[in-house]
Order: sequence, then C-alpha cells, then structure tokens
Amino acid sequence: MNPHEEKGDTSQNDLLTDFGGVLNARLEKVDDDYIQLERYRSRRLIATCIAEFSPSVMRELSAGMIFSIPNFAGSEGVASFSLFELVDYRPLHFGALGLGQDVPPALKLEILSNAQDDWRQGAESAGLVLLGERVNYDLVITGTDYNFLPGWNFPVIGGKVRFLTERALTAFINGNLPNDAPVVGTLRSNKRVEVKVDSRLLAEHHVGVFAYTGGGKSNLVSQIIRTVIREDPSSKILIFDAAGEYVVNLIDLMLDEQIGATLLVDEDIRDPESLARRFAHPARFSSDGFSNARVKLAKILLESGRVKRAFDTTALPRFASETVLYRDVFSIIQEKVDYYSSERGRNTASKVLLVNCMNLLSVFLKERHLDFDSPVGQEIRSYIELISQNSANKAVGYLVSDLSEVALAAMNMQSVEVPSGHGLPDSELLSILGEVGGSRLIIASFFDLTRLRHLAASLCNRTIRRRKSHFIKVPRLLFVFDEAQEMIPKEPHDEDGTRSSSLAVEQLLRQGRKYGLGGIVATQRLAFLNTNVLQQIHTYFVGVLPRPYDRSTISEQFAIDPSIVDKTLELKVGQWLLSSYGATGVHALPLFIQAADNELTVIESLNKMQG
Repeated sequence: MNPHEEKGDTSQNDLLTDFGGVLNARLEKVDDDYIQLERYRSRRLIATCIAEFSPSVMRELSAGMIFSIPNFAGSEGVASFSLFELVDYRPLHFGALGLGQDVPPALKLEILSNAQDDWRQGAESAGLVLLGERVNYDLVITGTDYNFLPGWNFPVIGGKVRFLTERALTAFINGNLPNDAPVVGTLRSNKRVEVKVDSRLLAEHHVGVFAYTGGGKSNLVSQIIRTVIREDPSSKILIFDAAGEYVVNLIDLMLDEQIGATLLVDEDIRDPESLARRFAHPARFSSDGFSNARVKLAKILLESGRVKRAFDTTALPRFASETVLYRDVFSIIQEKVDYYSSERGRNTASKVLLVNCMNLLSVFLKERHLDFDSPVGQEIRSYIELISQNSANKAVGYLVSDLSEVALAAMNMQSVEVPSGHGLPDSELLSILGEVGGSRLIIASFFDLTRLRHLAASLCNRTIRRRKSHFIKVPRLLFVFDEAQEMIPKEPHDEDGTRSSSLAVEQLLRQGRKYGLGGIVATQRLAFLNTNVLQQIHTYFVGVLPRPYDRSTISEQFAIDPSIVDKTLELKVGQWLLSSYGATGVHALPLFIQAADNELTVIESLNKMQG
C-alpha cells in the first residue's frame, strides 16, 4: 500500500480494471527474449496475451501502461499479481493468417472482405495481441491492504489480464516518495496520474535530456531548474548556455530579487538593445511583442547590475598537478569492475582482468613511490603498456582507451588565467558558487564556444577540487550543459578546448554526487557524446530522436527495451520517456509523460513586461 495514503477498504476492483468488462484477455505464454547490444546481451521476459477484439479496448490502450496477471505466489486470503509494461499491441484476424502465396487472389479478397465485417461484429476470428515486458514488482493484496513489492513471480498461464487503475498507478509510481514531492509531469496514457520526483536525487545523481532540435529540451531543463531552486532554497544553478535560450526561458527567475540571478557574457555590453539581441524567444510569442519585452528585460538586468563580463583569459596548457590524480584512475577502473559485476553487464572473465588491473596499479604506484593522491604524469603510459597485453579483452580494451585519454588530457587540463582587460574572474565565480547565499542562478552565455569550454573546464575542476579538499557538500550546486555535444564530445580535440572540457565534466559527474554537485546534460546528438559521461547519468528524459543510432545508444547505455525507445518517435513536443535509477518512485521503470509547458510561464512573464 502507498505509505502516504489513508488506509481504507480496498478491493481488487479499486486497483485493477478490465475497462468496465470490455477487456477479456488471458496470458498465453511468457518467452525469454534476448537483445544483442554492442557491449552485452540483455535478457528480458515478454508476456503474450490474447484478447477478444473490441474497438473501445483499442482506444484505451497506450504503450507504457501497466497490466497485471495472477501469479503462483498467491494463497488463501492473499492475491498476488505479476506486473508487465505494455510495449506493443495489435489487432489479429485468425482467418487472414493463412493467406499465403498459394491462395488465389479472388479467394483472398473474399476472406479479407469478411474480415472487415468481423472487426465491426466482434466475430470469434478477430482478436487482439498484447505484448508486455516484465516489471520487477508484484502487486500483493491482503484483505483491505495492498503493497507493491520488489521481485517477480511467474504468472499463471491463462491468468486474466487487468490493468492498474488510476489509484493503483498513483500508488505504484509515487509510493516511495512523500506526498509533497514535486511533480515533473503526468502520465501520457492518463493525464490524471501525476509523476513525482525526489529533487535532491534528481540533481545529485545527474540528468540527461535527449531530443532532436525543437523537441523541447530547453523548456524541460528550465522546468527542472525551477523544481530544484524551489525545493532547496540554498541550491545554486550554473548554466553553460551555448544557444542563448535560458535568459528568456527562466525570465521569472531572472527577475526575482531573492534569486539574484547573474548573466555572464564574453564581451562588454552597455545598451539594452545590444543585450536583447542575444536572447532567443519562444516560438509562440510574436516577434513584435517579444522585441519590446526583451528590451525591457535587458534594461532591467543592466540597471540592476546583473550582467557581468567574464574575465578575459588565455588558455595556456600545462600539467595540472591538482586536476588528475591516481585516485581518479582507480575510480575509472572501479566503475568498470562494478559494471561487469552488475546483472546487466555480468562478465566474470572481464571482471577478473579488471581487478587484476587494479592490483597492478597498486604495485605500479608502490614501485614509483607514488600514492593515490599523487598527480598523474607521463609515467602513466608505462602502466597503460603494462595492462595493454590483455587489451584483446573488450573490457580491458575500453579501459586502455579511457586511460590513454587521461594521459593526453593530464598535460592540458588546467587553464592559467592571463589578464587582458577587466571582468569577473573565475576565482570570484568560484566564491559565488561556493558561498551560502548570494546569486543562486548564473547563466554563462558566450558567443565564443572555445572560451565557454575553457570556463567550464576551469570551474568544474576547481569546484570539485575545492570540495574534495575540505569535504564540502553545501550549497547544492547543479551544472547545466546545454548543447552538450559542444562541451563533451566523443572525439575531443586540444585546439578547440573540447578535450579539457570533456574530461573536466566527466570528472565532475563521476565524483560530484558525494559533494553535493550534480549535472544536467542536454543534447540533440546523443551518439556524439563522451560515453563515460553517459554512464554517470541516473535519470534520463528521451524525446524524439529520428536517428536510429541515437536510439540504439539509449538502449545500450540505459538497458532499456529498444521497442520502448522506438515508441518515442510517436511523441509530441513536451512528451518524454522518463526513467530513473533513484529519483522517481519506482526504480528504472520507463514512463511516458507529458511535462508542464514552460512557454506558458515565459509568455505570461513577457506579456506582463510588454504591458
């Protein structure tokens, strides 16, 4: 039972529905199904259910709905049900199944003509097939009490199929969260069911937002930022805004004196018209109306002193003794050991070789009179050569590749600040981000992306180093990387600053959650991102991704059924596939949601300014 729900008289009909008696469906079979992904083979259990055909049932069904089937764990006075997520459904006409090439065309036409009438009349030859993937929870009803218990029991073949009601869905999805947990959206299949999140885990365990251009990424990220700021009055947000969208998307926060927002730019801007031209505007707001409102917004920001020019710096690559330590190398190996020990990546041979690499690292450091707090230098290449003899194993091969990146980046991580003019230096920014109070929202909006990458590398490295050295966890700080393919690409380079920014963000996301640091990664090209960064994301929102390679990357990185990911092609702007390993009320269950419309907040604020 939902621990936050009043205990009362509960029957199966309160929790399970057959849509008023029109759904007559039974479990036919449960099959093992294996998906071969790039790095591992994923096993899933698929239930095939047969139902009488009903147009009204077809209208009720939607991918992502949860249905139940009685299982063998039930006993006298205890009803137990296995849960499945609907991944596909289709009408089936049994008379048309045998229409092979050997059937004459005239006979085919007659059979198909009769089939058309069968759909309307509900003949026995017409039916529905429902396909559901196992959800690792059972619904257990004892008298008037009910619980959703982790685990899974085999369902009864021939068992009746019923879907969770609105009441049961709400308890299942949000049952482990407090009643006042913030709402991130509603179920796409049932707008009356709210989907809540734990804002602390959402921020600290990192978020990925993936969709094509125009898919609503910045709108959703803006809503998440509002949630974090509202739920934790001490939290702070730093946005690396590569497209100039967030000043307007967060206009209400930018004008809130208690937030004390700061806009950080890369050039001197003294007049409102010049500043206003940097602001992107919502598509539903007229360009004429927006022009007046954005100039007023720019004037307010300038007059209140909230627009700051970033300190001019030149990136001089040099060895950064405080940036990459051997404990970071150990963490990289440990994460791979954990992965190949987990259920989704289980591989004993790879795990043994990786553990051996850890042991070799300890011996390597001891022989050179180094320890885990020693900086990584060029001597790491000798260690890489040592473990490369086993690089024929995929896991070790990936490790060798990752550590080769570390060896290259160790010489180019830190930027030295060289004054050339005036502005807000990185050191002052660090103080603002580290203090309790002061500006809670900082948007870095640069035309020069190379400068923006160097700023990100500097702030990420120095923030994690400062917090680790003093074990600081407050204030909670959320880094937002918009157009993340520009900051953390899979193939970084030295000349444009992507190598330093990519490794800095990777280190922040890998180690930051222990120190109150979190990240949001938003991109339209998921497949172009640093895969080590993707492995750190625990909550992800997936919109429409037209490219198959991007969708397959989602399936592999987050162990989600490809058929579920492909359903995202049907989503409209503002609709998302959400799954989380901790921030939602139910662990790693893909949910199709409708998020709140951020543009309504923006347009309301702009209209007030225009008036």
